[in-house]
Amino acid sequence: MSKDLQSLSGKQEKVVVGLMSGTSKDGIDAALVKLVGFGLSTKIDLIHFISLPYKKEIKAKLDKLTKECSLKDISDLNFIIGDEFSEAAQKVISESGLSFNDVDLIGSHGQTVYHNPPSYKA
Repeated sequence: MSKDLQSLSGKQEKVVVGLMSGTSKDGIDAALVKLVGFGLSTKIDLIHFISLPYKKEIKAKLDKLTKECSLKDISDLNFIIGDEFSEAAQKVISESGLSFNDVDLIGSHGQTVYHNPPSYKA
């Protein structure tokens, strides 16, 4: 799936996988979408969506991060979660009937472990 980013920037239509996992740590949401156009006029069509639940062991390791953890724990989870995100991307593509070569980009912000937005006074 090696793509030249410069050639992708000029494509009118792109097929993209978006991956997300938040503070609930219950699993990974994967959306396969078609993007048509650019900027504010971009149209987004959902092709397929899945939610891949985490195994109990993975959720327990993620929960532990907010209480106590070592650098080794964080490093280990980088690989474990990376594998899970990869599995979610592969599954949403396969279930859609598209091939991996049909996908232009995959985007993920990673796993949110803790969310603490600033408090604003009105």
